[in-house]
Amino acid sequence: MKLISKIPNSQIKVNIDFNKDNILEAIDEVSFYATIYDGAVQLKNFRASRLVSKTVGEFNGKTGSIGGFDELGTRTPETSALKAKINPSGSLANCVNCAIEFQKKVMGRIYGEAKLTSGYGLTDSEVFESLANNFDNIKPLTSGGKVSDLSKTLSNKLVNNTNSSIIVGTLKNQTKFKAHAFNAIKDANGSWEYLDLQNGIKYNEKAMEKTFTNYKIYDVKGK
Repeated sequence: MKLISKIPNSQIKVNIDFNKDNILEAIDEVSFYATIYDGAVQLKNFRASRLVSKTVGEFNGKTGSIGGFDELGTRTPETSALKAKINPSGSLANCVNCAIEFQKKVMGRIYGEAKLTSGYGLTDSEVFESLANNFDNIKPLTSGGKVSDLSKTLSNKLVNNTNSSIIVGTLKNQTKFKAHAFNAIKDANGSWEYLDLQNGIKYNEKAMEKTFTNYKIYDVKGK
């Protein structure tokens, strides 16, 4: 299905291809710049992703789609390249599978495109099942909302894999979508970095504390 929008009194034609059943998965940062000369009205930098944002509730105090975590950090060439390989479809509903694929990479295993899911929101048991299909000896841990506490837990309590882990953070201000999965990896200096490869973002710690209330840590061992 294609949505074609013509803007009066301009030469701009917007053609958005919704080639998936789920419109939320079809739109990923589609942007256009338009100026409408109709009296004194001007429209600039209208982001087409906002057309669906109100259907998914509040995120981090703002109306926006789940999976739209751009404000939590920055894109780097490395995270962008990893997203292109792990989540080339731009799906906003496969965060657990994206975290699994990146964990495979960190552990030196073959990794690739994350599996798509049929909808949003996995239960704890479904998350564990997905992990169990890919890893052995899964050890769940918990941490409070402060990133310093999360980093301390990772440094002191990881057993299977002391340099990386899969994290599921409980989201604040969400009624429909409760949590989001990402990865933790220890850098060369021994500090923890938090990467969201569904969205290609390296998280900022202060932004994390405004977004998540607590964390579940999954210490996994390769099959």
